Amino acid sequence: MSSHVVTIAWIAVALGAVDVAHAQSNPDAEQAFLDGKALMDAKQYARACEAFAASDRIEPTIAAKLKLADCQERRGKLATSWGLFLDVVRRVRGDATQGAYLQVATARAAALEARLPYLTVSVPEGSAVDGLIVTRNGAPLDPGLWNRALPVDVGTYTIAARAPGVRPWTVTIEVDVEGARQTIDVPRFEPIAGAAVSARRPDDDRDRQPSEVAAPRSVVVPLTLAGGALILTGAALGLELSARGRYDDAVRSTDADARDDLYDSAVARRRLAIGAGVAAVATAGVAAWLWWRPRSTAGTAIAARVAPGYLGLAFGGAL
Repeated sequence: MSSHVVTIAWIAVALGAVDVAHAQSNPDAEQAFLDGKALMDAKQYARACEAFAASDRIEPTIAAKLKLADCQERRGKLATSWGLFLDVVRRVRGDATQGAYLQVATARAAALEARLPYLTVSVPEGSAVDGLIVTRNGAPLDPGLWNRALPVDVGTYTIAARAPGVRPWTVTIEVDVEGARQTIDVPRFEPIAGAAVSARRPDDDRDRQPSEVAAPRSVVVPLTLAGGALILTGAALGLELSARGRYDDAVRSTDADARDDLYDSAVARRRLAIGAGVAAVATAGVAAWLWWRPRSTAGTAIAARVAPGYLGLAFGGAL
């Protein structure tokens, strides 16, 4: 009898021993395990694998993991089975009471290695653009796994790649032979016209000049200026009335010197009234401009700094 046949026979005996040794305290887990065995005997491997997986989820056991790995191999999912056997090896290594499990899992994983198909997703340097995401059947492929031959199950795989500012790329490949080694090359990407503008995010405002960044509408500065315009208007009216009073007094005065003084005072007050009126109109115009015109951060800041000095100058000149 060849060594290969001996090995297969020994593995079969070992798996039988696992079945005998298996026992779970949770009745649901135990029933799922028994259902999985019955489905395996009936060669309904997809349903059997679901049963063993359910048993292991309800109450994790090494025996359930081994049976699930065996079921996945019979189902044709060699890479999945290989990974499950290696998981058992990792869990029982160093535990003297789990020696039988360790031997079974190690032998089964080693027997699968030569049969595994491998798929490499090659990302050349020219294709590794910023923000690149590569997926395999919709699941992101870690950049550390790019350009590496990875064991896969026999089946159909859709490889897709996308990145900001470039046209997405996708391809479908069939892995249908055990032991095959296939490679998919991600090509150079084609830029999308105008992508730099369309991909701009709202938070990119931080890269713009302060005068370009829209500021929230503030009512403090325009209302302050509007109040100043009202005060200046009142001052202008008061000065005009005072000037008229002085002029009337000058007309009625019989003293030449007093009349000249009153007349000069009336002229000075009228000039001040005119100045206050002009200042009131200008202040009201600035207030209206700030109220209705869209502003920038820089414009609002400048207005806030200039407004107090402007009002002080206008008041000082009017008074």
